[in-house]
Amino acid sequence: QIQMDTKFHGAFIKDIVGGLEYLHASPIGYHGSLTPWSCLIDRNWMVKLTDYGVAEPIERWEKNQWITVDDLKSDDDKGNAKQKTSALYDAPEMLKMREKNKTRRMDQDWQRQTVMRRQLGDVYGFGMIM
Repeated sequence: QIQMDTKFHGAFIKDIVGGLEYLHASPIGYHGSLTPWSCLIDRNWMVKLTDYGVAEPIERWEKNQWITVDDLKSDDDKGNAKQKTSALYDAPEMLKMREKNKTRRMDQDWQRQTVMRRQLGDVYGFGMIM
């Protein structure tokens, strides 16, 4: 286990904030699935954000049955834990919308959500990471 001081922690937080600021100002507009697993540390000890803008298309493709998402095997403890805990980083209102959309064929509510609401969901995920 690596012990890091507050300077490292502060630098990591600064990198995540910088990444979110960039995404929110870019045409992408939001991350959409910010978790510790989407924050990677490069060889220069800088945090890089990954998996941005991926959650929405995957949900839409799964809903339209263009792709299938296989359930994880019960003996895959690490993967199963990751799947269960990733919901902890989603804002409650986003989870509520996602549950409502599972009962509909088209993902209309998700598409109507503004970029601002998705950005607020990113801020919630950031708070959970901190």
